Amino acid sequence: MSLWLRTEGRTCVAVAICDRCKMKRYSDFLVPDPNTPGLRVCGDTCVDVLDPWRLAPRTTEDITVKGVRPEVALINSRVYAINYSPKAGSYALGENILGVNSRTQAVLQTDVAGVITYLEDGGLSFQVGEIILGLTSGATGICNSQYGQN
Repeated sequence: MSLWLRTEGRTCVAVAICDRCKMKRYSDFLVPDPNTPGLRVCGDTCVDVLDPWRLAPRTTEDITVKGVRPEVALINSRVYAINYSPKAGSYALGENILGVNSRTQAVLQTDVAGVITYLEDGGLSFQVGEIILGLTSGATGICNSQYGQN
């Protein structure tokens, strides 16, 4: 490295030191480093290529649907009745009953003389010949027929 910089034919004669290689350069020859803000480096040898992974992440776009109605549960809330043949135990009022094949679950309202009335919200129904299980009492029965009530 020379002790003096040649200033012949140059209008700017200010001297600066490269922050990366520590060489003495003309001040108009140094450029800001794109990856490390604040560093002034040589424009021909020390400058890095811009690394996009060092940039700030993109802002996420808003993809929510505008003017959406709130979700409302679709509740059937009809009272159904089924004729059944009791097999074991007796159902308790207010207990959940389950159809073993159809996986229909309902809340028992009444159990009188082989007729169960129940409240069902899902719109599914018990199948004829299906085993009906009382989830708390353990009672079982077989569905013979079903009909809706209001």
